[in-house]
Amino acid sequence: MNQLDTIRAFLTNREDVHFGSSGITFFQSKDISEASYGKTVAEKNGEGWQESWLVIAIDVYGDAILIDLTSPQLEVKSIGHDNGDFETTTIADSLENFQLILDQLYTLQSSRPNWEDCYINPITPEQRKPILQAIQKANPKTKLFYWANFLS
Repeated sequence: MNQLDTIRAFLTNREDVHFGSSGITFFQSKDISEASYGKTVAEKNGEGWQESWLVIAIDVYGDAILIDLTSPQLEVKSIGHDNGDFETTTIADSLENFQLILDQLYTLQSSRPNWEDCYINPITPEQRKPILQAIQKANPKTKLFYWANFLS
Protein backbone atom coordinates (compact mmCIF):
# COMPACT_ATOMS: atom_id res chain seq x y z
CA MET A 1 0.00 0.00 0.00
CA ASN A 2 1.45 3.40 -0.95
CA GLN A 3 1.34 6.48 1.31
CA LEU A 4 -1.78 7.96 -0.27
CA ASP A 5 -3.65 4.66 0.06
CA THR A 6 -2.58 4.43 3.71
CA ILE A 7 -3.86 7.95 4.36
CA ARG A 8 -7.12 7.33 2.52
CA ALA A 9 -7.67 4.14 4.55
CA PHE A 10 -7.02 6.15 7.73
CA LEU A 11 -9.62 8.76 6.70
CA THR A 12 -12.28 6.29 5.55
CA ASN A 13 -15.29 6.65 7.86
CA ARG A 14 -13.19 8.82 10.18
CA GLU A 15 -15.25 10.50 12.89
CA ASP A 16 -14.53 14.05 13.99
CA VAL A 17 -13.53 14.55 17.61
CA HIS A 18 -14.80 17.44 19.76
CA PHE A 19 -14.57 18.49 23.40
CA GLY A 20 -16.26 21.73 24.35
CA SER A 21 -14.43 24.40 22.40
CA SER A 22 -11.75 22.02 21.03
CA GLY A 23 -12.15 19.76 18.05
CA ILE A 24 -10.80 18.29 14.84
CA THR A 25 -12.83 17.92 11.66
CA PHE A 26 -11.44 15.42 9.16
CA PHE A 27 -11.65 15.60 5.39
CA GLN A 28 -13.22 12.73 3.53
CA SER A 29 -10.73 10.31 1.98
CA LYS A 30 -11.95 11.18 -1.53
CA ASP A 31 -11.08 14.87 -0.95
CA ILE A 32 -7.44 14.62 0.07
CA SER A 33 -5.69 14.13 -3.26
CA GLU A 34 -6.01 17.81 -4.14
CA ALA A 35 -4.86 19.18 -0.75
CA SER A 36 -6.73 22.30 -1.82
CA TYR A 37 -6.88 23.72 1.69
CA GLY A 38 -3.10 23.82 1.91
CA LYS A 39 -2.81 25.57 -1.44
CA THR A 40 -5.38 28.12 -0.29
CA VAL A 41 -3.36 28.74 2.88
CA ALA A 42 -0.22 29.20 0.80
CA GLU A 43 -1.90 31.67 -1.55
CA LYS A 44 -3.16 33.79 1.35
CA ASN A 45 0.03 33.76 3.38
CA GLY A 46 2.88 33.80 0.90
CA GLU A 47 5.65 31.42 -0.03
CA GLY A 48 6.79 28.44 1.96
CA TRP A 49 4.06 25.86 1.59
CA GLN A 50 5.65 22.44 1.10
CA GLU A 51 4.28 20.20 -1.64
CA SER A 52 4.94 17.26 0.69
CA TRP A 53 2.32 18.50 3.19
CA LEU A 54 -1.06 16.85 2.80
CA VAL A 55 -3.87 18.41 4.83
CA ILE A 56 -6.21 15.82 6.35
CA ALA A 57 -8.16 17.90 8.87
CA ILE A 58 -8.82 21.31 10.38
CA ASP A 59 -9.06 22.05 14.08
CA VAL A 60 -11.65 24.42 15.54
CA TYR A 61 -9.16 27.29 15.42
CA GLY A 62 -8.80 26.91 11.65
CA ASP A 63 -5.33 25.39 11.90
CA ALA A 64 -4.52 22.66 9.40
CA ILE A 65 -3.68 19.14 10.54
CA LEU A 66 -1.35 17.71 7.94
CA ILE A 67 0.80 14.72 7.14
CA ASP A 68 4.40 15.24 6.06
CA LEU A 69 4.83 12.89 3.11
CA THR A 70 8.63 13.16 3.34
CA SER A 71 8.50 11.34 6.68
CA PRO A 72 8.60 7.54 6.30
CA GLN A 73 6.35 7.25 9.37
CA LEU A 74 3.96 9.92 8.07
CA GLU A 75 4.42 12.46 10.86
CA VAL A 76 1.29 14.39 11.73
CA LYS A 77 1.68 18.14 12.24
CA SER A 78 -0.34 21.23 12.95
CA ILE A 79 0.22 24.51 11.18
CA GLY A 80 -1.38 27.84 12.03
CA HIS A 81 -3.80 29.15 9.43
CA ASP A 82 -2.40 32.66 9.54
CA ASN A 83 1.25 31.79 10.09
CA GLY A 84 3.02 33.26 7.06
CA ASP A 85 6.26 31.39 7.67
CA PHE A 86 4.49 28.00 7.80
CA GLU A 87 6.09 26.71 10.99
CA THR A 88 4.76 23.30 11.83
CA THR A 89 4.33 21.61 15.19
CA THR A 90 4.58 17.83 15.35
CA ILE A 91 1.48 16.45 17.10
CA ALA A 92 2.14 12.73 16.43
CA ASP A 93 5.38 11.05 15.39
CA SER A 94 3.50 8.81 12.97
CA LEU A 95 0.06 8.28 11.48
CA GLU A 96 -0.16 5.07 13.52
CA ASN A 97 0.50 6.99 16.73
CA PHE A 98 -2.04 9.63 15.72
CA GLN A 99 -4.60 6.83 15.53
CA LEU A 100 -3.67 5.78 19.09
CA ILE A 101 -4.16 9.36 20.29
CA LEU A 102 -7.52 9.56 18.54
CA ASP A 103 -8.62 6.25 20.10
CA GLN A 104 -8.07 7.77 23.55
CA LEU A 105 -9.93 10.92 22.54
CA TYR A 106 -12.86 8.94 21.12
CA THR A 107 -13.10 7.05 24.42
CA LEU A 108 -13.25 10.33 26.35
CA GLN A 109 -15.70 11.79 23.85
CA SER A 110 -18.09 8.83 24.23
CA SER A 111 -18.94 9.99 27.76
CA ARG A 112 -19.55 13.51 26.44
CA PRO A 113 -21.67 13.03 23.31
CA ASN A 114 -22.60 16.69 22.84
CA TRP A 115 -21.33 20.20 23.59
CA GLU A 116 -23.48 20.58 26.68
CA ASP A 117 -22.03 17.38 28.20
CA CYS A 118 -18.51 18.76 27.66
CA TYR A 119 -19.32 21.75 29.81
CA ILE A 120 -21.26 19.81 32.45
CA ASN A 121 -18.66 17.03 32.59
CA PRO A 122 -15.31 18.62 31.61
CA ILE A 123 -12.14 16.59 31.33
CA THR A 124 -10.51 16.50 34.73
CA PRO A 125 -6.78 16.82 35.42
CA GLU A 126 -6.89 13.18 36.56
CA GLN A 127 -8.20 12.16 33.11
CA ARG A 128 -5.90 14.52 31.21
CA LYS A 129 -2.61 13.56 32.87
CA PRO A 130 -2.38 9.87 31.83
CA ILE A 131 -3.40 10.72 28.27
CA LEU A 132 -0.70 13.39 27.97
CA GLN A 133 1.85 11.02 29.52
CA ALA A 134 0.92 8.27 27.03
CA ILE A 135 1.15 10.70 24.12
CA GLN A 136 4.59 11.89 25.21
CA LYS A 137 5.91 8.36 25.79
CA ALA A 138 4.80 7.11 22.36
CA ASN A 139 5.70 10.34 20.55
CA PRO A 140 9.02 11.79 21.76
CA LYS A 141 9.13 14.39 18.95
CA THR A 142 5.60 15.60 19.66
CA LYS A 143 5.01 19.02 21.16
CA LEU A 144 2.74 18.24 24.09
CA PHE A 145 1.34 21.77 24.36
CA TYR A 146 -0.95 21.13 21.36
CA TRP A 147 -2.67 18.23 23.15
CA ALA A 148 -2.61 19.95 26.54
CA ASN A 149 -4.51 22.88 25.00
CA PHE A 150 -6.83 20.54 23.13
CA LEU A 151 -7.80 18.75 26.34
CA SER A 152 -8.18 21.85 28.51
